[in-house]
Amino acid sequence: MVRPGDTLVQIAAWHRVELTPIVTWNPTADPRRLVSGQRILVPAGAPMPVVAPAPVVAPAPTSAAPDSSAVPAPTSVAPAAEASDHLWPLPVKGILTRRFSSAHPGIDIAAPAGTPVRAIAGGTVVWAGWKTNGGGYVIVIEHLDGMTSTYNHNEGVDVSARQVVAVGEVIARVGATGWATGPHLDLRIEMGGRLIDPLRLSWAR
Repeated sequence: MVRPGDTLVQIAAWHRVELTPIVTWNPTADPRRLVSGQRILVPAGAPMPVVAPAPVVAPAPTSAAPDSSAVPAPTSVAPAAEASDHLWPLPVKGILTRRFSSAHPGIDIAAPAGTPVRAIAGGTVVWAGWKTNGGGYVIVIEHLDGMTSTYNHNEGVDVSARQVVAVGEVIARVGATGWATGPHLDLRIEMGGRLIDPLRLSWAR
């Protein structure tokens, strides 16, 4: 998300990419007048570091001797919460088993059958049903920024065509329909008529 005072040059520097691809993928963005809260797509950009606030540590009591037998409890680190209107890059909890390539222009995420599949961003469902191309039960969502996301091999569909969905909304469940050897999600992302590696897309924030 664009913050007050941000420029495309700064965003390119933060994500360690050239300025030209950012301008190409954001044709409606005015480089001279970015709007706070605006989304900027950064192809192949490095993720921005998330800086978490330093934990507040209570001072150790001075009246008691330290207990050498005490073992510190493991700390669970939860993802930092931030205002966002996209879920990126994995719309399902699972294991990445196949990466993007010319032979497979998407990513495969293995997960137990029935695991919820969520929309990576808000948009309109343009297809929800069976496809004979090997995808099995497929959902295709068009997003306002021109991106299209496709979710293949679901065990069924929980949405219908022309339905408007929100970011993170459950749209299906992981399955193994179509040409699949086991339960997984095949996620594909298209922009400008090109299939793009979902793992090489970052959002300025």
